[in-house]
Amino acid sequence: MKRPRPDDAAYFLYTGQEDIPFGVTRVRVHSSVRVILARAFYEQERLLSVEFHDGLEEIGVGAFYRCRSLVHIDIPHAVRAIKDGAFNNCSGLTSVNFGNGLEEIGAQAFSFTSLVSIDIPPNVRTINEGTLLVAL
Repeated sequence: MKRPRPDDAAYFLYTGQEDIPFGVTRVRVHSSVRVILARAFYEQERLLSVEFHDGLEEIGVGAFYRCRSLVHIDIPHAVRAIKDGAFNNCSGLTSVNFGNGLEEIGAQAFSFTSLVSIDIPPNVRTINEGTLLVAL
């Protein structure tokens, strides 16, 4: 039996099968989840942190659209694709660490963020149009 972490109650556990409560601030992705569904965290403007797991393979279209309070994201090595608009309009997002398994970054995946710099892993084969548009 897996023991709960002492701070588990402070996190919303995302299993990919539930509605996300409005105002969630901290999320832990369950180890059974392979894909963050399209628009799963759409406009969760209070979301501060997301803990992914090593088996995650894809972040869906608009999954974190307009999650303006996100500042940093660590993408696991198993993630192969970050789909269109996944982190679009996350205006507070200043840094992303990509795993080495990443192959595709969708159109406008990181548009209108506050990324200061970005280090693209060597396995990335596709970076779609408008991936890093910035607001002037």
